[in-house]
Amino acid sequence: MKRILSLERIRVLFVETLVITTGMLFGIGVEGIIFRLIGKSFVLSWYQPMAIFLTAFVSSIVSVVVFADEPKTRGRAITRMALHFILLFLVISLAGYVFDWFSSVGMYIGMALIYCFVYIFSWVSNMYILKKDAQEINEALKDIRDDE
Repeated sequence: MKRILSLERIRVLFVETLVITTGMLFGIGVEGIIFRLIGKSFVLSWYQPMAIFLTAFVSSIVSVVVFADEPKTRGRAITRMALHFILLFLVISLAGYVFDWFSSVGMYIGMALIYCFVYIFSWVSNMYILKKDAQEINEALKDIRDDE
């Protein structure tokens, strides 16, 4: 098992925090546009940007811990992803309660939908980043082989 706090894990922690924060802000922006279009008011409290960042950071910690090592089978990978999804949903729900992100069942459902969007956005972003990193590594290896 890899050390949980290696430099690579710390880098992943901060990249994840930025990706999740970006996704959450985008989701809230879309929610604000929808509210305006249907004639409802949409206001964020002064502390909400920091609440979003803190929630993203805690979510990233959960991610680093859950994915601390590679699963040995596809079934374990799927189980780990489901556990990750559920744990993050609990973090987001608790943060939503603490930071007053919803005051009705309808708003909670809206938050849950935003969570699903952000979760998918984060996975797509991570897959893109990992693919790009793998391409850069492969190109570097090819250059080394060509030099020999």
